[in-house]
Order: sequence, then structure tokens, then C-alpha cells
Amino acid sequence: IHKKIEDYDFSQENYNLVYYDAFGPGSQSELWEEKQVNKIVVGLKRPAMWVTFCAQGKFKRALKACGASVEALPGPPGKREMTRALFTNTHI
Repeated sequence: IHKKIEDYDFSQENYNLVYYDAFGPGSQSELWEEKQVNKIVVGLKRPAMWVTFCAQGKFKRALKACGASVEALPGPPGKREMTRALFTNTHI
């Protein structure tokens, strides 16, 4: 698919895993906002998982607002932590 993520319709798909490796919120803040997160979450087939190297509090709150259980995991070398979000129920 050759399309900007902002222009893709996730509602017609069923994903169980999102590995979100966009540039960080400091570079592409619009990709980390609750509106964009929710747009992706609607396409998740539960149970589902979202993992990313981003550990920003605002982003974690956006995941929680979309119904996720969010946890911080140890990051790879050079990163203190990363984020894993689990979606086990239907989207609210």
C-alpha cells in the first residue's frame, strides 16, 4: 500500500498487531495524537497488541483513551523504555 498513514482507512481491516515505528512525536506529532491512534485502533481484531519505542506520556494516555491496557517495557540499547498496549475488549 503506497499511502500516507493518515489517509489509510483502517476500519475495513482486522489486525492483531501494530508495530508503530513512525518518527517520534517531536518530528511528526500528528501521528501520535489520539485522533490518529483511534483511527488505527478501530481496525484491530481483539485480542490485539500495539508496540512502539515511544514512551511519551501523552501517547500512552491516547492509547488508554482508546481502550488499551498500557505498560512500559525495558527498551533496547540506547532507549530506557518502550510501550506495549494490549486490547482485549471491544472498542469504546
